[in-house]
Amino acid sequence: MKRAAAVAALLCLWAPAARAQEKFEIRMDCSEVPEMKEWADKAKEAMEKCYPPFAEKLKSSGFTPPRVVSVRIKKDMKGIAGTGGSRIEAAADWFRKRPEDTGALVHELAHVIQSYPKYHPVWLVEGIADYMRFWMYEPESRRPKLNPDRIKYKDGYQPVGAFLAWLEGKYDRDIVVKLNAACRETRYSDDLFKESTKKSLDELWDEFKESLRKKP
Repeated sequence: MKRAAAVAALLCLWAPAARAQEKFEIRMDCSEVPEMKEWADKAKEAMEKCYPPFAEKLKSSGFTPPRVVSVRIKKDMKGIAGTGGSRIEAAADWFRKRPEDTGALVHELAHVIQSYPKYHPVWLVEGIADYMRFWMYEPESRRPKLNPDRIKYKDGYQPVGAFLAWLEGKYDRDIVVKLNAACRETRYSDDLFKESTKKSLDELWDEFKESLRKKP
């Protein structure tokens, strides 16, 4: 499935929620690299499409996500991108060389909407953000190909994003919603996995890795 089709399907799925959302704004600043304006406009459009369904998926009682998200493309920044509060900074050199990687900014948008008071547990915070990117934005062809003999859940990111998607399909369709709320309310515990699935986190991780080995 191509990205456009994936996003279109996502928007249809979440259309009622999107209509209920208050207005929001993505402010894109590429003044340091004006030659990247066309790319920046496309990245902004992708983020605007993702914001309503992301905000709906990551909602919790009494929480309102930031309504203004500022994105600045930095000429001399190293690395890829980073988020602080509702501000995202992105390395121009990375995206100039990899213009197809708008998903990296979508990952940072997920962090803005997460808005957890503590960056804890790191592996789950990053795993949820990559779940949002790879299972709610990217086409299936861009999802990670994981080696079950090398991954650990403490690594976070793509392995944990895939783990969460597997848990939703096999055990609890609301597991991401529950874990998100727990992180935001600073009450996360590994016991939450057992409460939802009757199995420990380690047991679930072993089962997930075994499911990867069975894939053709």
